[in-house]
Amino acid sequence: MDYRNAQSAFLSQAAEILSRGQVVGVRGSLTREVRQATITLRSPLERCIVVPGRNNNPFAAIYETLWVIAGRNDIEDLSEYLPRARDFSDDGDTWRAGYGPRLRAWRGFDQLSGVVETLTGDLQSRRAVISIYDPELDSRPSKDVPCTNWLQFTCRDGLLDLGVTVRSNDLVWGFSGINTFEWSVLQEMVAFWLGVGTGKVTYFIGSLHLYDRHFARVERMLSSTLGPDPYEAPAVARFATPLRDLELALAKWFELEAQTRTGRRLEAVELSQIADPLLRDFLAMINQYWSHQRGEPAGFDDIVDAGLRAAGIEFVSRDQARALTSPAPDGYLADFVNTLHRVKTNAYGDSWKRRGELQSILPNIARKIDRLERLDLENGAPLVVFDTAVDLFVYSVKHMTFRADVESRDGLASWSDGPGGFELLAGPLMSGDPHTVDVETARSMVLSDFRTVEELVDGGADDSTRAAAIEALAASAWVLLTSVARANPWVIREAATELAKFADWKE
Repeated sequence: MDYRNAQSAFLSQAAEILSRGQVVGVRGSLTREVRQATITLRSPLERCIVVPGRNNNPFAAIYETLWVIAGRNDIEDLSEYLPRARDFSDDGDTWRAGYGPRLRAWRGFDQLSGVVETLTGDLQSRRAVISIYDPELDSRPSKDVPCTNWLQFTCRDGLLDLGVTVRSNDLVWGFSGINTFEWSVLQEMVAFWLGVGTGKVTYFIGSLHLYDRHFARVERMLSSTLGPDPYEAPAVARFATPLRDLELALAKWFELEAQTRTGRRLEAVELSQIADPLLRDFLAMINQYWSHQRGEPAGFDDIVDAGLRAAGIEFVSRDQARALTSPAPDGYLADFVNTLHRVKTNAYGDSWKRRGELQSILPNIARKIDRLERLDLENGAPLVVFDTAVDLFVYSVKHMTFRADVESRDGLASWSDGPGGFELLAGPLMSGDPHTVDVETARSMVLSDFRTVEELVDGGADDSTRAAAIEALAASAWVLLTSVARANPWVIREAATELAKFADWKE
């Protein structure tokens, strides 16, 4: 099928899948699927999707795109944009099948430079390809197997076309969330290096699908009224950095990105250090994103690219609307916590307790405490605090279920297996009205209660005393969690978005 841009393809394919897709069960989830889909975008530079209810995060797409093109697969910084990135990692530090090293350092070879060299030598060549799937590595069990397998660049009539072969593509989180954005940027870059125009991109997709959890939401998207077309004027190529200067340009970009991410708003003179027009727009977007996360005003008037500008405005407006309509998110928060626990239990089983209280459970909680101690609550990102708090609450309640089994408490055959025991013990903690305190005070409560747990465990306290301390820690973690959510209601929506991505993983 042939479409103008990513947004028109997304909407049309969503309707196609809902109406004609085959129902297929995959790893316990129902999907609707079309196979061997071919999608051509005539204007791939119109890369931003601004559809009510889609809830795209253009800032995460910007960061992940440049992270890939820089050849990276480390996930510590990526986690600031995708908080659950570690859930998709085998080792907790990297994405094993991250596209970056495969593009830029495939067994020591830079495939991106190789494509440019091939086409510079022969602009009509059919050999300018990039392989991403590695049969030797990717046939093994892993949380991270690449979905995009192959890229081919061909130049005809002064235009560079791109073919993208994808084995499996979730229309919501894959195709429209990152793929059409990242590969269009790469296509724009290669076209500049060759001195040609940007042509079409065609996706060859083995399985294009929607998960059943998205059906109702996608139906609402299809029935919604779209806003003004951000691409009333066609998008134009703006990348202008020579290949020889790419590494230095990206290094400077990530240096400035880190400054705004860690608490300092960049001024115009600092943004101007990025000479490339596209990269400067990307950095300006990131600068506004972190300003918004810190509760500062965010404005997009200086963003040149109309699509980026529209996507940024829509994102901030969405958060503002959420804040106005959600003054007390505790009930929704409880639903989110239970859903998160069920999803993670289904994915990881009993790994959280496999080596017992001292080697598995307490070290897990201690890691959350260590992170909580280091967070800059005044200048940090609320979503990071929320992510830490929700993990701390969940693991504290899971610790309660473990102690219930150790003490042979009546009521359930097993308190710590499955979601039943967790929900019985978490329910009373989440149903009461927690103290309304500021986030810093809540953090102090949590740290104090954790020190008590440590002392009792080290001192060999009796079961009832230890159980009471663990429950107190869980209660203070809930106070912290609700304090963050009440101060920043939008964080629940963002966390739910990331949870949906996790649930859809392992395609």
